[in-house]
Amino acid sequence: MEVEKLIGHPSLQREFKRFRQLGGSVRIDGDKIVLFSEIIPIEVAQDFAERIRSLDEEKKLEVTVQTEA
Repeated sequence: MEVEKLIGHPSLQREFKRFRQLGGSVRIDGDKIVLFSEIIPIEVAQDFAERIRSLDEEKKLEVTVQTEA
C-alpha cells in the first residue's frame, strides 16, 4: 500500500483522531509521523505510536513521539 493511502486508512485516522482528542497533535511529513504533546503522558503517547506501528504491516512509516517543543 502506498504511504498516502496508508496514512489515509480509516484505522490510522481513528488513532490520529483519538490522540488529538486527548490534546495531542499529529505531524505528518511523507512517511514520518510525529505524535506531539506537552500534556499527554509519554507512556500514553508511546502506546499510540505502538498501535500505529502495528497497523503498518509493511513497516513503511516512521512513527516517533515528541513531548517538548
